[in-house]
Amino acid sequence: MGDRAPTAVEAAAPDPLALDAGQRARLGITTGTLAPAQNEPGFAAFARALDAGPLAAIDGEILTARAAAAASAADAARLAELARQDQSASARSVQLAISQATADRQRVALAERRVALEFGPGLAVLNTNARAGLIADIAARRAALLRIDIPGGASASGSVAVGDPLRSVQILGPAAATDARVQGASLLAVLRGPGTRDAAAGRLLPARISRGPFVSGAIVPNAAVVRAKGQLWVYVPEAGSFVRRVIDDARPVGGGWFVSHGVGPGDTIVTGGAGALLGIENGPAPAEAD
Repeated sequence: MGDRAPTAVEAAAPDPLALDAGQRARLGITTGTLAPAQNEPGFAAFARALDAGPLAAIDGEILTARAAAAASAADAARLAELARQDQSASARSVQLAISQATADRQRVALAERRVALEFGPGLAVLNTNARAGLIADIAARRAALLRIDIPGGASASGSVAVGDPLRSVQILGPAAATDARVQGASLLAVLRGPGTRDAAAGRLLPARISRGPFVSGAIVPNAAVVRAKGQLWVYVPEAGSFVRRVIDDARPVGGGWFVSHGVGPGDTIVTGGAGALLGIENGPAPAEAD
């Protein structure tokens, strides 16, 4: 890893542990060499597949309201023209027709607002054809509508993938509701492709928010990591002894921790018996070999 100045935590680390071969064998000390790995900065989230039935009902309501508004507007225009020509339309009938047309326009606006109020503004900006196409795709299981819940305090910026294996999704924008248990931001998204078969309404799916380029480092197995002084540490063999070294930027991954500082590819660390070494530090000195 090259020469570097020790951190304050490392400077406070205990002296190296010197153990002979017999002590190492009794403690089950094993070592391994770290292989190169890459990790994409980000964090885990959850996605819930939404029921698109209410969206289909709202879409039908919008279409019906628009048809009624178009008919009442045409009727009001016809009566107004008849009244202008001093024919069979009275001023009252024109006023009633205009009032009906106004009410129908308001019903259209209310129906359209329901999309944003019940699902989110990102879905509300879709035009009629795009929304109808999405509903048709969801009904045919070619797409799924998801709400992605972001842990509280985390930013929703970054690329999003959902499912196992992870698949990219189309982010529509903020969702209208969030999970009360998460107390964070929520995004509305569309998943397409084979993963939609696993996205039945109500089902929870794993999600990941990724940020920035991949970072190079190594994966330290769980068995190699010990906790002390509020930090994560590993033991590194040096000159016949074992030195405890802090890994202060570790990120949890499957089976261990991704690290880009402290230790890295090619370094040898204790992969078995790390807890025993920490116990020796915290307890009496190891017994002398026979």
